[in-house]
Amino acid sequence: MGCVNDVSGLKTVLRELQAAGAIDVHERVELRAWTTLRVGGPTDLMIRCNSVAAVSEVLDLLASRGQRYFILGAGSNVVLPDEGLRIPVLTLGGELARWEIDLDGVVCGAGANLTQVCRSVARAGLSGIEQLFGVPGSVGGAIVMNAGAYGVEIFDVLEWVEIVRPGEGVRLVPARTIVHGYRFTHLDRRAGIVVRARLSLEPDDLSAIGARIREINVRRREKLPSQSSAGSVFKNPPDRHAGALLEAAGCKGLRVGGAQVSDRHANVIVTSRGASAADLLSLARKMRGAVAEKFGIELEPEVRFLAPSGSRIDL
Repeated sequence: MGCVNDVSGLKTVLRELQAAGAIDVHERVELRAWTTLRVGGPTDLMIRCNSVAAVSEVLDLLASRGQRYFILGAGSNVVLPDEGLRIPVLTLGGELARWEIDLDGVVCGAGANLTQVCRSVARAGLSGIEQLFGVPGSVGGAIVMNAGAYGVEIFDVLEWVEIVRPGEGVRLVPARTIVHGYRFTHLDRRAGIVVRARLSLEPDDLSAIGARIREINVRRREKLPSQSSAGSVFKNPPDRHAGALLEAAGCKGLRVGGAQVSDRHANVIVTSRGASAADLLSLARKMRGAVAEKFGIELEPEVRFLAPSGSRIDL
């Protein structure tokens, strides 16, 4: 696969799409501003697609050049490298960051903010995703990893998704046909991008919905730190809680450079000014090693650590 070192030819075609209003193209974008952990170097090229048609055109263009890419949602579940990414970064905006509520659900662009969607449907008297209120991230990112909280996963309410793949255009896929489980789906195993989805919800009393959201907010404030973080670093192993294992292994307060395990939650890393991706990677490895040494359990990361090529880094 190619890398974006000489981007002049690619930029020429992309500028034509930009002139038509389909996309926005930016060069040398500092990725730290696009992630909740506030780490990461520059990307050579960032492409914001504002419609389904634009996603299809861009994916076809990149595929014709053998060019890899990375799709970035809200940057809440990823550690981007200090060196930056040497492949194009795609984001979703325009109509793909909006949503429309109907009588018993909501159709969302994959670039929509999940918490904002939760707030809107709650005000419309629709129930089913109160537990996801406050989960950082985009709707698309939440679907690809089957995000969840307090006993609810997004696949519990997901009716269908629209996926764009190179050379195939857009295709509607029923949620029931997608292989998924605890914090994983098969959606990230094939080239393509989730662009839109429908969540099926239930009408309920506004005061009851509001009470559930307030309860969730209180629980989040009590458990989770207020500093920059990406939420849970590791998935819960079967019948165990990663946070409890990490706390018992003495990880709370552990620090590497500008990255520190939260004093409030042992499965959350917080960052301070000057933190690097290298700090986070080293700290995550120490946390995983501590649990393995004490309990013989190899924790599986929930956060993705990326190399400059866009490939995942194993802990």
